[in-house]
Amino acid sequence: MPMALGLGLGLPYMAGPSGPSPALDLNFVAMAASQALDSRITYTGASLATLVNAAGLIAYKPHNLLTWSAVSTTNWSLEANVTVTAGSVADPDGAMTGATIAWGSASAGNGVLKVVSGVNGAANSKAIYVRADVAGGTVELVDPGSTVGSTVATLTTSWQRVSLSEVAGAQAASGGVWLRKTASSPATIYVCWATFNFGPLQPYYPTTGSAYFGPRFTYDPVTHAALGLLIEEQRTNLLTYSEKFDNAIWLKQTLTVTANQYTAPDGSTTADALVPTSGDSALTYDIAPASAVAHTFSIWLRSTTGSSFSLDIRLFRDSPFASISTQSVTLTTAWQRFTFTGTPLDTSTHRWRIGNGSSWATGEDAAAWGAQLEAGSFATSYIPTTSASVTRAADSATMTGANFSSWFNAAAGTFVWEGLFATQSTASDPFLAHNGTISESIGAYISGGTAIQWCRAGGVTQAANTAGSPVSVGSLIKIGAAFSANDFRASSNGSAIASDAAGSMPSGVDRLGLAGSGGVLVGGNSTNAPISRLRYYNTALTNAQLQALTA
Repeated sequence: MPMALGLGLGLPYMAGPSGPSPALDLNFVAMAASQALDSRITYTGASLATLVNAAGLIAYKPHNLLTWSAVSTTNWSLEANVTVTAGSVADPDGAMTGATIAWGSASAGNGVLKVVSGVNGAANSKAIYVRADVAGGTVELVDPGSTVGSTVATLTTSWQRVSLSEVAGAQAASGGVWLRKTASSPATIYVCWATFNFGPLQPYYPTTGSAYFGPRFTYDPVTHAALGLLIEEQRTNLLTYSEKFDNAIWLKQTLTVTANQYTAPDGSTTADALVPTSGDSALTYDIAPASAVAHTFSIWLRSTTGSSFSLDIRLFRDSPFASISTQSVTLTTAWQRFTFTGTPLDTSTHRWRIGNGSSWATGEDAAAWGAQLEAGSFATSYIPTTSASVTRAADSATMTGANFSSWFNAAAGTFVWEGLFATQSTASDPFLAHNGTISESIGAYISGGTAIQWCRAGGVTQAANTAGSPVSVGSLIKIGAAFSANDFRASSNGSAIASDAAGSMPSGVDRLGLAGSGGVLVGGNSTNAPISRLRYYNTALTNAQLQALTA
């Protein structure tokens, strides 16, 4: 039976008849089934962010925006004649996180509430578990920032999840969970496990003092196959009203926009109809960039006429006028996300325009959804906006302390990484083990679609082997890199071995960063794409093994 003996001892593996066994095997595709990371990985990504879910739809990552999910007197607001005893009843898992609510008045309307700021009209969902000693009577769940909508639930003696979902536009700047008494409420009820989500309701995630933002396991939008863990750098969607093309911020030139006519890529009926009314129709967004660097515009479009047709996405400076760049796209009856990168000439107002010169013909009707403009030479995952731009925080996934030292061998080892290649536009870092600086580091980076083995010790580069031929954007890339003193070898996608027979191993390496996590970078960026798998063998594998594992 194969055994891995990397448990803090720096010992080599013992191979069985089936070949070498990894000391570490992070299979993120397999983890997607449970939506849970290996417990040794520390993940942060302190904001909302989107992914493609198992149904192929754009969705928010796991989150709970309530900073305290357990009802208490100190962290929830209590209205008149309401008494709460926190931690007084067992929740559905048996832990004492449930609270007792006693109504001190026969009148209806008072209750307990927790507010979430920054809703600004976005579609959202909220829920809380309730039960009573005797079946019968009701309670009401309301959004405190809502102008419409509530849920009245009949109580039972078992825990039930009461929920309320509201469509975009029904909320004020804040929202949240408001559970209140009805005329038929019993004198005492029990509550636990409160949730507030943007978009559809999600499973319950407990919070104690801060909102919960979970890792992003993403899927192929067409095949629905799990792709792995998505790690991206920080980005901002500079556009407002990213799904509301009827808003005045979007300029319409002989173009009729009707809101919420079609099913969007997130499954909601929020895609807008674009109907040209002359041969020079266009949809335009004017914005002054903060700096004259590459910006990428993206938008989902499809034909609604049953046939394909072409449009142009253009960038030009408004005043003084200067045409900068144009990209032609072909709309089909299926949703496609089109991306277009251009560089503004300066910080004056520039126009991002969808049209077709003077020939966006009548009858070439389209649906549109999910527009984004971000500083950068490639598009990242969609960031929905309403009345203000929105910034997505960087994802980070690291292993430190005993979670790292239990499998890492400082004298020799081999990494095998698998993931999608996102862009040729910038160098990126799929994995790097280091001591908190680039001076003592070992791993690999991708530049121009080519994998490059990396080792640096004492602040001096020891190895930088180019492994294999470039791969195309959207393709799977597998990188194998074996390390030991005076022996550095690498292969990608089964390529011939690249080697360097001189160099020292780094010292003091005590952590692993995935896809640029941890702030120590060789290529300079996150891979901005899903990681499928990372394996580590605590010995330097042979050339044949490297090629076999990356083929």
